[in-house]
Amino acid sequence: MSFALPPSLLILLVFIGCEQRGALARATDGGADPAIAVASADVDTANWPLPPSKEPEVRVRFSVRAAGVEPFHLGVAGQPLLLLDGAVGRPWLLDGPLDVAVAGSGWAVLDGAGRRIAIEHLGPLSIRTLGGRSPRIEFEDGQLPGSIELIPRSTDPIQIDLVTRIQIEAYLPGVLEGELFGSWSLPTFQAQAIAARSYAVAEAAFWGPRRHFDLVAGPASQAWTGLDASPRALEAVESTRGMVLLHSGRVIPAYYSSCCGGRSASAHQSISDRSSHKIQPLQARVGDHGTCCEEASVRDWTLSFELGAVSNACARWGRTHGEKALSELGRLRSVDLVDSNPAGRPLRFKLVDRAGRSAVIKANDMRRLLGTVERADGGAPAQVRSDDLRLRVRDGRLHVTGSGYGHGVGLCQYGTQAMAAEGADWAAILARYYPGAEPTQVWSRN
Repeated sequence: MSFALPPSLLILLVFIGCEQRGALARATDGGADPAIAVASADVDTANWPLPPSKEPEVRVRFSVRAAGVEPFHLGVAGQPLLLLDGAVGRPWLLDGPLDVAVAGSGWAVLDGAGRRIAIEHLGPLSIRTLGGRSPRIEFEDGQLPGSIELIPRSTDPIQIDLVTRIQIEAYLPGVLEGELFGSWSLPTFQAQAIAARSYAVAEAAFWGPRRHFDLVAGPASQAWTGLDASPRALEAVESTRGMVLLHSGRVIPAYYSSCCGGRSASAHQSISDRSSHKIQPLQARVGDHGTCCEEASVRDWTLSFELGAVSNACARWGRTHGEKALSELGRLRSVDLVDSNPAGRPLRFKLVDRAGRSAVIKANDMRRLLGTVERADGGAPAQVRSDDLRLRVRDGRLHVTGSGYGHGVGLCQYGTQAMAAEGADWAAILARYYPGAEPTQVWSRN
């Protein structure tokens, strides 16, 4: 159903629609934000960019949903919202909230006034607020910026990505809100803000030419709660505005995790083997064992699994991932540490079955594999918090003693808070966790 628009508004909407077609084309063809400069097409520096000269915008995938599942519910009652069909630039002025769902090979939209819009093709959609009026869009009890895009992906079933574009300083308070406990100290929030800002700039540089979003609101990138944030998160971001971590004049991907467990990891071993990760600030910290995050509630933990279940999971993993030696293992007899990093964190384990056959598996793959196995007490598969594992076969079970929470690269959030509680400022914290990196303000208020 369509309805008449005032001529002045129609002219405005046509202009916005033309601009939106360009923006959505950039979203789907992977065009990069020119404010995020990459010095070279060489993949070795793709996630280690030159610093941007002005505050960049990032594209955040806030939600992903399979077609046929419940619709996206966006906005609040009575809120005027502009719906734009990215393929042809056609606009509709609707009343919130909007329910947007896939219907066959197109879209079905229901607005708060009962109007139904049927779009016969399944291309990108944009939903916007009108300038100066309710500049936020409510979604799942959170607040998103007033411009969001629904972008289909050609998978089976079709997946719909909800992506929002947001200036990085407006994005960061929601990251701090999602990553840290509200009671933690201001220096912890400030150190985390600088690390998260650096990480976001590096991710945007890497993913800009490769996909239609830069960051995921969740563990795959960094937590983001939307636009709602505490005064402490807002203060931390504002007091470090434009500050990123540089090494050799480039922005480092400043990885961080909840708790390193006292034995940190190197990015090129735990994240990926890109040569841009083989730099001093992203190496394991030798000599830190026992001096970081001692009081963290997730510092040490144990799990146990029935040996038969682990053996079956190893064979499945080998078949799924094309690892022949692992797929041919029978019931395990032993699991031994083969290699560790300079900080003592495991890198590889050797698995041996009762027939003497053996296979070597990376510690991170062992973590993921064990995350698919029911616990020995009959419980559902457990979250294996890190790859810092000590493994022992005894009495028909695999006993696991683990340390920390997360990959262990870069800043340790619990360790950061421990330093802040003892009086350290953000500069001292970053010097410990990213040695050789220089905190540098590369933009101020635009």
